[in-house]
Amino acid sequence: MAESIFIEIAGRLVQGDPFEHGAKTYEGKAVLDDAGQQRYETFVAIAVPKEPNGNANAIYAQIYAKAQQDFPNGLWQSPTFAWKCEDGDAGDKYAGKDWARGCVIFKLVSNYPVACFDQNGQPIVNPLQLKRGFYVRTSAGVRGNGSTSRPGVYLNLGKVQLLGYGDPIDSGLTFAQTFTTPAVLPFGASQTPTAAGPMPSTPGQPAPMVPGAPVVAPQPMPGTLPAPMAPPATIGAPAPVQAPAAAPAAAPPAPGGVPMPGTVPGPYAPAAAPGAPVPGAIPPAPGFLRPPAPAAPAPGTLIGYDAAGQPVYQQ
Repeated sequence: MAESIFIEIAGRLVQGDPFEHGAKTYEGKAVLDDAGQQRYETFVAIAVPKEPNGNANAIYAQIYAKAQQDFPNGLWQSPTFAWKCEDGDAGDKYAGKDWARGCVIFKLVSNYPVACFDQNGQPIVNPLQLKRGFYVRTSAGVRGNGSTSRPGVYLNLGKVQLLGYGDPIDSGLTFAQTFTTPAVLPFGASQTPTAAGPMPSTPGQPAPMVPGAPVVAPQPMPGTLPAPMAPPATIGAPAPVQAPAAAPAAAPPAPGGVPMPGTVPGPYAPAAAPGAPVPGAIPPAPGFLRPPAPAAPAPGTLIGYDAAGQPVYQQ
């Protein structure tokens, strides 16, 4: 088998990564060697424009001539011959790939570490400095693989140099292919950042304490009267005497001012003058008609009981 020839291939890095060294299938599965370990391999694909924008046709012509030289028996004419280069405009394999349109895709492999350099010839050690989508060049070694059952050519990847920058190429589906419908804001989400603060408390439960926050006295519910606050105690002064529990509230008197049997008599507030507003009551709205005062009971009507429990009738 003849020795390799070396062809400079300059174009856009569209597949693979010169910093990855594990052989994989087209489906992304690891390729194992005889020992069951992933085979050491570095793979890249470089898209070179066809004439007149590039020299893809001239590169392919050199590979074609080398295949004829290494397979003089005509195996290079086999329909399954592995040329390691594909037309980006043929078939559906690269349909929808803008980087393949008008280009020939050259696929190169190395079984050894690949040295990478920047535009000034300085070594690149950070993989983020050489991404898919950037423009590179390499010196590829080309020769036949010597197989009669699976004939083809090797495109051995040599040193790689960064020539220029382009839009990075992400593997897998694009954003537009992944999300085909407009986004809908989920319930409870905000389109702007929210200020940090305590979670709202459940009605009837105390709010959670936040470290360093001032203590705020609980506020009464609307319509309730605040409880009287005790005066601050003086240091050394005796503790205030607790007031006795209030007596049970007396039941309202029966008509005529006589308490009902079994009730505890107690002081009553003086009756309000007819038409006077009741303290704390909401005055009627303008135009509201008060109901007429009830008529006096007829003579002989039971109006209550006296202190001895005897019935009292209207005179």
